[in-house]
Amino acid sequence: MCQAAMFKDPSCKCQWMAIVQPCWPGFGFNNCPTFFNGITKEAPPFIKATKICCPKHDLEGMYDRNLIRMVVKVEKGLRWGMGPDERDPGVDIKCAVM
Repeated sequence: MCQAAMFKDPSCKCQWMAIVQPCWPGFGFNNCPTFFNGITKEAPPFIKATKICCPKHDLEGMYDRNLIRMVVKVEKGLRWGMGPDERDPGVDIKCAVM
C-alpha cells in the first residue's frame, strides 16, 4: 500500500498530495490498487511545506502526476451507514459553516 502525505505551501496556499513511500517501484496514484478500491481511508499526514516547491507555481506544472496530485477541494464531514465503502448503504454528511 503506497503511503501518501498532503502538503500545503504557505506562500501560495496551494495543496497537493504526494507519494512519500511507494509500495512497489514505479507505483503511485496511477497504478496502486490502494487508490482504486473505493474504500474510505484515514486522512493522510499533513505537512506544511517549507523547502518543497509548489508543483503548480514553482514547477510550472512540470511534475510527475503518478507521484504528485494537486488538491482542488477538501471537504470535511462524516459518514453514517453500514460501512466505509462508497458502495455500502449510508449517508455522507458534509460540514458547512454559514
